[in-house]
Amino acid sequence: MLIDLTGYMNMTPPNHILVIEDCDQALKLDTKYVKALNRRATALESLERYEEALHDFTAATILDRFTNQSAAQSVDRVLRKLSETRAKELIATRDPRLPPHTFISAYFAAFRPKARPTLPENPSIGDNTLDMALGALESANYAHALTLVNEALEQGISTDEGNAEALNFRGTFKYAAAIGSQNLAHIIYPRFLTGDVDGSKADLLESVKLNPANTQSLVKLASVYMEQSNAQEAFECFEKAIQKNESDPDIYYHRGQGTSSFCIICMCFELTLLISSLYHGTVQRSSRQLQQVIGVG
Repeated sequence: MLIDLTGYMNMTPPNHILVIEDCDQALKLDTKYVKALNRRATALESLERYEEALHDFTAATILDRFTNQSAAQSVDRVLRKLSETRAKELIATRDPRLPPHTFISAYFAAFRPKARPTLPENPSIGDNTLDMALGALESANYAHALTLVNEALEQGISTDEGNAEALNFRGTFKYAAAIGSQNLAHIIYPRFLTGDVDGSKADLLESVKLNPANTQSLVKLASVYMEQSNAQEAFECFEKAIQKNESDPDIYYHRGQGTSSFCIICMCFELTLLISSLYHGTVQRSSRQLQQVIGVG
């Protein structure tokens, strides 16, 4: 049985709904009509109905006994789109989670301990809650500390120094959960430790605005910029931190870490170009370039 299924696909723009309806009718008449399955799958994919499209492409591939390379590639393509969509839905709806306890401890250990902000003579409820949050942090009770710092900000902290410290604290925590779930190796750049990089940056920027002398906020902000592949902004933050306190060793430690990562990326990029050149036959010239890059010869 031959049925023309191209009409609605050739419209400008294609009418995918009518394509699906006609393919449904064709498949009622012939359940093994491979062209109808592929056509309907293409229309479903265009409408981002990926699960249904995957079903049709898979059925068409099986009916063709896996001889149709185009259908097999369509299965792979739609499966990727479906996976990406599902992953985004899960990330958007899941509760923020902190990474493993040892992971958070390692990150905070990368900074030297600093004194808590001095409580004002008549502290507000928020001031006292922030003090308890910092105490919980010192005791490595990270989940409780994060809950308390959020409460302190909601209750209201009476000093700029206290607000800056609270925002530094919250900003540090906000992105590590997502980074940790994607790749634990990236946790060195920790809303940093719970998955919200943009929120982390906003908190740290506000912290610097309230207390420009807080070099730790600048260093953490630099790490966020590094995570976003914005090396220029990152190194500008390090320079600002040095201008504020050139005697703070944390600045140089973290800048060195960032510089090392950036140099490794540059080296990998150079080696990729050289390997590509080698592959295409310019062996002698590329070998000399490779020796120059790695410092040999």
